[in-house]
Amino acid sequence: MHPENFEGYLDFIVDVASEAGKISLEHFLKDIEFETKSDNTPVTIADRLAEEYIRQRIQDRYPSHSLLGEEAGETKGDSSFRWIIDPIDGTQSFIRGVPQYTVLIALEHEGVPKVGVIHNPPLKETVSAATGIGAFYNGKSCQVSSTSRL
Repeated sequence: MHPENFEGYLDFIVDVASEAGKISLEHFLKDIEFETKSDNTPVTIADRLAEEYIRQRIQDRYPSHSLLGEEAGETKGDSSFRWIIDPIDGTQSFIRGVPQYTVLIALEHEGVPKVGVIHNPPLKETVSAATGIGAFYNGKSCQVSSTSRL
C-alpha cells in the first residue's frame, strides 16, 4: 500500500462523516429519547441511523473491508482493511443539546491506523488526516505546533 493511495480514502471518509453528521443534526436539539446500553452509556436513534448510513456507504464502496462500529459491533471482511466507527462520540452532550459531539471514522490497514476524521456537525468543523498525506482542518492543511514547552 503506497501513501498516495490513501488520498481516495481520505476524501471518501470526510464525505461520509459530513453526511452522517447531517443525519445527526436532524435529531439534535430535539426532545430525543435514548436507551441505556449494557456499558451504562446512552444510545439514540441518531446514533443508530448515522452508523447504519456509514456502514452502508463503506460496504457499497469497499465490500471486502471489515467494520467495527460502536452500535452494531464488528462485521468481518476478507481484506487487511478495517473501518472503525463511532457515529456520535459524545452522546451525552448530544442528548443535552451541547454542540460538542463528533462523528469519528478511522481506517486501519493491517492493524495500523492510516486515515481518520473527526467531524463536529453543529460547529461545522472537520479535522482529518492520512498517513503520507498530512492533516487538515476544514480542508486546509494544518499541523501541530513545533513548540516543545509551554
